[in-house]
Amino acid sequence: MDETLKSILDTLPPKMSRSKLEPYSEFIRELRSRGRSYQEIVQILRDRCGVTTAFHTVYNFVRVRAKPERKQRAKRTGASRSTEIVTSNRQAETAEAQSRIAASNDAWERIEALKRRPSGQSAGEKVFVYDEDQPLKLVQRGENLDWRLTAKQNR
Repeated sequence: MDETLKSILDTLPPKMSRSKLEPYSEFIRELRSRGRSYQEIVQILRDRCGVTTAFHTVYNFVRVRAKPERKQRAKRTGASRSTEIVTSNRQAETAEAQSRIAASNDAWERIEALKRRPSGQSAGEKVFVYDEDQPLKLVQRGENLDWRLTAKQNR
C-alpha cells in the first residue's frame, strides 16, 4: 500500500459503535443468561439505566453479537449442537421419506387391485347409447327413481 494512504489510515480516529446498547452489551448478555425476556430487558434499561430503546433493537443487538460466540463455542467443544440438530433432522426426513414411499407403494397396489376387479356390469350390457340424431332425454328407471341422462334406451 502507498505510504500516503497508510498515513491517512493512521490519522483517522477509531470508529465509534453505532449502537447505543454497546456499553451495556455485557449487562444485556448477563440478563439473557439469567432468563430475562427482551421486553423485560427493555424495561430495565429504561427504568434503571435511562436508555430508551425498542424490543426489536435489543433482540437484533443480541442476535448479531451471539453468532460469533456460537461459532467459538462450537470450536471449543469440537462438535456443534447445530450439527447434531442437522443430523437428527436428516434422520427424521429419511424416516419420513421412507414412510411416504411405503404409503405410495400401498396406494399403487390398491389402484392395481381396483383395476383387476371385475366391473359391476356384464360385457354385453350397454348402459348408455348415443345417437346424434336424437335429443337427450331424462328417463325414469325402477322403483328408486334413478334418473339417467340418455339418448335412446335400447338399440
